Amino acid sequence: MNDNCTVMVVDHTSSSRKSIIKTIRQELPNAQLIESSSSQHALSLLRETSKVNAILSELDLNDGAGVEFILAAKQIASAKDASFMVMTSRRDRDALMRAAAAGVSDYLLKPFNGNTLTIKLRKLVHLQLRSSERVSLFETTSTTLKFDTHPYHATIIDISLGGCLLRSQVFSQGGCIYDIADITVNDDNLGPIPLQGVLVRAERDPEANDKRTMLAAFQFCTQDPAALEQLSRFIATTKSVSLK
Repeated sequence: MNDNCTVMVVDHTSSSRKSIIKTIRQELPNAQLIESSSSQHALSLLRETSKVNAILSELDLNDGAGVEFILAAKQIASAKDASFMVMTSRRDRDALMRAAAAGVSDYLLKPFNGNTLTIKLRKLVHLQLRSSERVSLFETTSTTLKFDTHPYHATIIDISLGGCLLRSQVFSQGGCIYDIADITVNDDNLGPIPLQGVLVRAERDPEANDKRTMLAAFQFCTQDPAALEQLSRFIATTKSVSLK
């Protein structure tokens, strides 16, 4: 895993921060780590930092500004491209959906162990470091989404090895935040590319003339090497064509 990155940890409990930082050090020995106990202090540190790749923050900060902190951090240059993960002991779906709407990529339910943190951190940092590989399409590639057994037609707006943004039919069955979908990208040359993705954002389509389409962002969780190789070739081919 590429550890040339900067990770911020925001947790009001000193012992919790130290435990998290210890685990991150084991996984990313060369990473620069920034820690803070409050949202306001964290925002101040972000203004003094050149770039942050990933931010792990409590959803229930002691100053009550978990979601507000995420929204404010995204307005700061050093964190505008960062990936966010929230840590929380709350199980209510509304709280997690508010965090997802604010731009959170993943979440950790407390209490969690070091192995769970390591797995999710690896995905979080890879997601951010792969953002430069993202390519935009002109909606020429047909895609099918399926939650359980209900399919939806979609087209790709942009895609990377970490995830994609789709213009889709409005979800009538399934399609809640953090639901997993089967995503099939239909390419004329490579054939169908079978992927799986976690829905991390769903919102109204501002360019739609009616209410039958929406925008849906997915973080890929595909582990199949063959599918990932197909996806890599698809991105490389698309990028080559777009540069002509």
